[in-house]
Amino acid sequence: MTLLLFDLNPTGHHPGYLQHLIRYWDATRGRLVVVVSADFPQRHPAIARLAANTAGAELKPISVEEQAKITTKSSFLAKMAAEWRLMVAYASREGADHVLLMYLDQFQLAMLTEPGPDCPFSGILFRPTLHYAKLGHPPVGWREHLREFRKSLLLRVMLRHPRLRTVFSSDPYCLPVLHRFAPRVHFWHLPDPVQVYPVWDTGVEALKAASRLPAGRKTLLLFGHLDSRKGIRSLQKALTNLPEETRRKLTLWLVGPLEEDQRRYVEKMDSLPGLEVRRHHEFVPDEQVQTYFQAADGVLALYQRHVGGSAVLVRAAAAGKPALASDYGLVGQLVRENGLGLALDATDPAAVAAAVTRFLESAPLANPEQMRNFATLNRASEYARVIFEAIA
Repeated sequence: MTLLLFDLNPTGHHPGYLQHLIRYWDATRGRLVVVVSADFPQRHPAIARLAANTAGAELKPISVEEQAKITTKSSFLAKMAAEWRLMVAYASREGADHVLLMYLDQFQLAMLTEPGPDCPFSGILFRPTLHYAKLGHPPVGWREHLREFRKSLLLRVMLRHPRLRTVFSSDPYCLPVLHRFAPRVHFWHLPDPVQVYPVWDTGVEALKAASRLPAGRKTLLLFGHLDSRKGIRSLQKALTNLPEETRRKLTLWLVGPLEEDQRRYVEKMDSLPGLEVRRHHEFVPDEQVQTYFQAADGVLALYQRHVGGSAVLVRAAAAGKPALASDYGLVGQLVRENGLGLALDATDPAAVAAAVTRFLESAPLANPEQMRNFATLNRASEYARVIFEAIA
């Protein structure tokens, strides 16, 4: 069998997902052809080396000319249609028996308007919301109702594509709804994958020292791309409203690239009396990420009406550290059902302040056994196993 993976986004979580599938590919399954952006090998040399050293795996960057035909399109929909046509061409060129679209959401309209590949295809659906009302989060206002109606209609039609075989989603609560839309299609719950590398006590202590984390305080870690989704503004208001004596018990640890529009909120927290803030805005290699979670006492996941899951929850669970997380959608449901910490209204600074206070009071906020089980179920090896077995 020749399985073709298609993902032209070299940023965010996309490279990591491809890395997991390359790492756990077994050559006895056949060929694994991974079609990526033209600049992918330069951006991610470690993944390029992994593919070169994995039997049966081939990394296929598209040409600069092919990339230009996509990037010069004037609209997102036109770009996605061009990507879809390129996928069809590569599937034919490589003799693919099956195509896996690593981000199915963006191709929903192209699937309806463009000719498809000659072989069956599957995809990963990242942002289903049609079941959010049942999770306690119905659309607010007529605009959201209209948007959800459009999304539901498009999804129903997309799922009827004759060559669509399997849809994966890390949101298990959406699968029964999707199955009612398309009984012919196979739906699989997909782990939210994290490759957890071994963490040694000496490495944790060295990181604490290098980061100047003060003793006698609890450290809350905010990790990842520090943009408006992360709830930094809500956190700043919450910490401002806490008494100074409460802030003296806390170190806030910000790790990850900081978006410019969030800088003013971070600088306000920098100057709060009693609060210690530590910042590291440089790139953290994947092999070192888990050490940050192990060095913290708790983890923030204050997403602002975020749709989908979060690897932050998996990493926090793997480290045995409680999460103070949004109660919205999938993130909130996972926190509540898996004993991962506190689920709260992350858009409300008063709720965030109350959660931070509870965290500082040393009361148990998470269930250690449930956390271990959750981390185990979301290992990168499980992610690869589910995909390969479902497609086979």
